[in-house]
Amino acid sequence: MKLIINTANKGIQSVDVYDAANKQLVWTGRATKTLSPGKNQQKDLNNLDKAIAKLMKNFPPPMK
Repeated sequence: MKLIINTANKGIQSVDVYDAANKQLVWTGRATKTLSPGKNQQKDLNNLDKAIAKLMKNFPPPMK
């Protein structure tokens, strides 16, 4: 499997998991959370942790 993680400046975290052998997308997850750079860095880290936990909650996908 190949894992691709993209971070955009708009507070969206996405993770795409591909089957490397078949070159097919097998799972995608997205989460959003508001961060305030320059203010409370620990709060931002906690919010980011919560967003990642929510994103990965449904991983791995059910077997077909």
